[in-house]
Amino acid sequence: MPANCSPAPSNSSATHAENGTWRTFYLSGTTELREGRFGTPTVTASADIAAHLTPTTLFDALSIQVDGPLAWDKNLTVDVHLTDVDERYRLRLVNRALSHTAAPQKTEPARRGRPFRCPGREGIPELP
Repeated sequence: MPANCSPAPSNSSATHAENGTWRTFYLSGTTELREGRFGTPTVTASADIAAHLTPTTLFDALSIQVDGPLAWDKNLTVDVHLTDVDERYRLRLVNRALSHTAAPQKTEPARRGRPFRCPGREGIPELP
């Protein structure tokens, strides 16, 4: 490769694109490669987004955050009772995978402490 050649991206693909969507795609990629990232970054873990998720969607989002190698030999069962809508869920962490179900359970998980209640919520007394 000659010394005066650089592998910098070209705008030629963008100028010959047939529609505006692909032209913008190519030009955005070229700009990112030359100048770095641009635009408005989105925050997917914001409280506004989490507050509007259904419980099953929230549990799905939580399940992809599990660190597989760290959770390799962990075995955990958590029962969740949403008292304001009277819904019950069971979360299970087994073999690096977090799953959830709303199906009625035949067995109770082992009790190792007091139930957690969100402080300050109406109708739910705070724990002492």
